Amino acid sequence: TSFEQAFALISEDADTALKALCLYASGENQGLNINANAIRRFLDDPDSMVSEAAGWVIRRWENDGSAAQSQSVPGLVEKIMCLEKKSLFKGLKTRELLPIARLCRSIICPAGETLFRENQNATDIYFLYQGELAVEYGFIADQTSVPFDLLSTEFAGEMPWIDGGVQLYTLKAKTVSFLLEVAGKDFCRIMEEFPVVVLNLCRIYSRQLRVYHHQIVSTDSRISH
Repeated sequence: TSFEQAFALISEDADTALKALCLYASGENQGLNINANAIRRFLDDPDSMVSEAAGWVIRRWENDGSAAQSQSVPGLVEKIMCLEKKSLFKGLKTRELLPIARLCRSIICPAGETLFRENQNATDIYFLYQGELAVEYGFIADQTSVPFDLLSTEFAGEMPWIDGGVQLYTLKAKTVSFLLEVAGKDFCRIMEEFPVVVLNLCRIYSRQLRVYHHQIVSTDSRISH
C-alpha cells in the first residue's frame, strides 16, 4: 500500500488525531502524489487540530522556502518519534504525544552554547533530538567545574518546575545540537493532564538516586580499604 492510498484511508477515519498526523506527514514528505483539493477539504473540518494541520500543509506548499528550512529542523512527525523514545513519556500513545509535540519548539544550539547555568532560576524544558549535551556543576568551595554524569541529558531543565528551586547544574551543547524546547508552564500542564508522566519522572529520579547511592558506597568502600 502506497502512502497515497494510506492517506486516502486514514483521512476517512473518525480518529481526529490520526487524521491530523496523516496531514502533517503528507506535508513533511516531498514528492507525494496527493491532490491539493484533498487537503483543502480539511480546512473546514470541525476539529481545530485537523483544520490547523491542513492549513499548515497548504502554507508549506505555497511557501517555496519552507521545504529547505524544514530539512534542518524536526517536523511534527519527527518530534513525536523523538518524544516516544523518551522514558519520560513511556506509556503514552501517539495520539497523546501529538498535543505535546505541538507544544515543542525546535531550536539549534551551536557547540559550546550554554542553555542554562547552575543556580539560575527556572527556564524552559529541553529534550535532546540530535547531538550531544554536556552537564556540569561547580563545587561551592572552589567553583571548579566538573562533569556530572548522574543526570540524564535525555531531557533537562525540569527541576525548578518540580520543587521551585534553582538549576542544579549547567547545561551546554557539546556539539551542534537539535533540541525540542517546551515552556515550563506547558510542561506543568502536561504533568497535570498525563499523570503517567509524573510517575515516569519518579522512576527516573529513583534510578538516578540508586546510581548515586552506588557511587557513594563504592567510594566509601575504596576509602576504608
